[in-house]
Amino acid sequence: MEKVKLGFIGAGRRAQFFLKIAGELKDTYQIAGAVTARRESGEEFSRKYEAPSYLSIDEMVDKVKPDILLNMVDRKHKIEVMLGLMDYNLPILCETPAGETLKELQTVWKSAKEKSAKIEISEQYIFKPLQQVCFELIRKGLLGDVHYANVSIAHGYHGVSLIRNYLGAGLDSPEILTIANEERTEWEKTPKGHTVSIFKYPGQKKMGILDWAGQYKDPIRSLSLIIRGSRGEINQNTARFYSPAKKGAVVCLPIMRDSAGTGRSLEALFHKSVYCGEYAVWDNPFTPAGFSDEEIGIAYCLESIRRHTQLGEPLKYGLKQALQDQYLALLSAEAVEKKGIIKAEPQPWCE
Repeated sequence: MEKVKLGFIGAGRRAQFFLKIAGELKDTYQIAGAVTARRESGEEFSRKYEAPSYLSIDEMVDKVKPDILLNMVDRKHKIEVMLGLMDYNLPILCETPAGETLKELQTVWKSAKEKSAKIEISEQYIFKPLQQVCFELIRKGLLGDVHYANVSIAHGYHGVSLIRNYLGAGLDSPEILTIANEERTEWEKTPKGHTVSIFKYPGQKKMGILDWAGQYKDPIRSLSLIIRGSRGEINQNTARFYSPAKKGAVVCLPIMRDSAGTGRSLEALFHKSVYCGEYAVWDNPFTPAGFSDEEIGIAYCLESIRRHTQLGEPLKYGLKQALQDQYLALLSAEAVEKKGIIKAEPQPWCE
């Protein structure tokens, strides 16, 4: 199979993830070129990646004929650029989020539908290794009917995407209540927000809680996850469920990681697998590349649109899901101001 040619619009911080991944997976991807806002940035890109740079999208598309366009510009200009990219009739991989306001989300959907655009939004959290094992336990029915998820491992639309997918809620419209508080730990100079959002799906009798206190960079605030179903639960990195082999017996297993390059291993450092006994196993398809969990999640996003482009497979996280996740995240923020329950309304992408 031929290499997939990647055309970058923007070569800044977020693009660096994809450039590293493409550089490691040279048999699969070719860094075909990039469009940069400044000539100096383009020259630096060309020196580092041995690929041409351009100052216009038209010129790059005409000269290098990319298979996929990657929209990696800053959030302020991203949606304007994405709307323009739809005219090239090429698959698009775009950074999160899919819009900053409900009006932008609706505009993106309207334009994408009119132009039959193929767009993958780079939502990496659902593809991280630990989450993939959680989803595998759910898919196999070992937790039964999942009706509750308490997520404190990601903020905003990232957290919403996890809740929706854990619960299997699809594009249904939940009721949302958010409470907020200002908190400060000793090492912080200014208070930060702590929000708890409740997403209730009355029709499905399911509920998700998104609890976020800015844990990404806080050394004393831990991440946490609870997923509960009718037959079992996942609490942090432990799964408990009724044994499928012996009635009444309960299986309790840790979710473990197997990595190379540690202990007596003489291999380079990379993640091999994550597993929960023999019940759920995730094997890293990108070995021996030394990717972090974040980079593995992003690599899956790129792999999804590659397989769609080359093999016609469905996108794993298409535009509909991204629009819904950001819409619900926007509502959860709005619920803080309204100090009450907000009911999400079905949007055009839910039809």
